[in-house]
Amino acid sequence: MGRSSSGPPNGKKAGTGRGAGEAGRASRRRTPRVPECNFRVYIGEVEIGVLSVSPLHLNDGPIAGERPVQTVVLRRAVDGSRVFHEWQRASASGKPQARTVAIELLSAAGGEPLHRWELTSARPVRWSGPGLNALSGELAMEELEITYESIEWTDLPPGRPPGGRPAAPRERNA
Repeated sequence: MGRSSSGPPNGKKAGTGRGAGEAGRASRRRTPRVPECNFRVYIGEVEIGVLSVSPLHLNDGPIAGERPVQTVVLRRAVDGSRVFHEWQRASASGKPQARTVAIELLSAAGGEPLHRWELTSARPVRWSGPGLNALSGELAMEELEITYESIEWTDLPPGRPPGGRPAAPRERNA
């Protein structure tokens, strides 16, 4: 039986075990192939490649004098970016960094934005790294659960120039 042309010339699997060398490091740097989405997610001014967003919630208001806790979970394939992990670590170390998280619904994958939800005063509350299973063939995923104070829903005008975003979201004091 002939050797598969996809394997390395020495017959060993690239990137396995200790001392996998340059081939192992190169394979870890590859960006996983992910499908195009019909939505975009921004943390502050930076677009983040996210594969799923849990349902958004807008609670009625304070119950017994406490602010309602509203959270959303963002899931993305692990790649070279550590934006989720770094934001969670900064928050956990006592440097809370409230940001605006914006989610835009597109007309189609790569299409123009139709609706935009801005989550104001968003802060991370939980980061989860990938569960790894060699038998599943699934992408390595990470999750960031964030809490936010409110949601602003905006209908976006049709015909905006490609890549055109509304002005930078403003943080509001509650």
